Amino acid sequence: MLYAADVWCAGLVEKGRGKRGRGRGARGFASQMARVQRMATISILGGLRSSPTDMLDAHANVLPFQQTLRKVCYRATLRMATLPQRHPLAKGIKNAYDYGKERDFKGKKCHPSPLHKLMYEFRINPSKMEKIDPVRHYPKWDPDVDIHIAEKAETAKIEDGEGSSTQLRVQLI
Repeated sequence: MLYAADVWCAGLVEKGRGKRGRGRGARGFASQMARVQRMATISILGGLRSSPTDMLDAHANVLPFQQTLRKVCYRATLRMATLPQRHPLAKGIKNAYDYGKERDFKGKKCHPSPLHKLMYEFRINPSKMEKIDPVRHYPKWDPDVDIHIAEKAETAKIEDGEGSSTQLRVQLI
């Protein structure tokens, strides 16, 4: 349901903007998805149609839809902020953050991109994030660690006593 939500709902993540007006486009689609969530919580709990949505969400242990949208968009923004420098989007993400930072996140662009909207809302500084490099291995790569799992606990104790003290041993209990 929320595939690519960080693109189509970037304007809805601002607090208080999600329920303003029925509208078309993303706002109308978000209200329809909130209705679907309400129908799902009613069917989960066996509630009545007149039951309040916030009570249904609380009892079904489901976030309200507006908060779910914010959570999805925040995760996507955080994921984009951790991209390594050689990624094609890294420069654009840094520029979007810097553009907002220069204006103290107050003056907005005439036609902001979804990336600018997300950076304005969450203010995640990509230069302060730890960069996560993808790990690539040769297809025939073998790990440097030998893994051995004993069949029984007694066998594991015997094997542990026989090993030298220089080897690292991890026991899961």
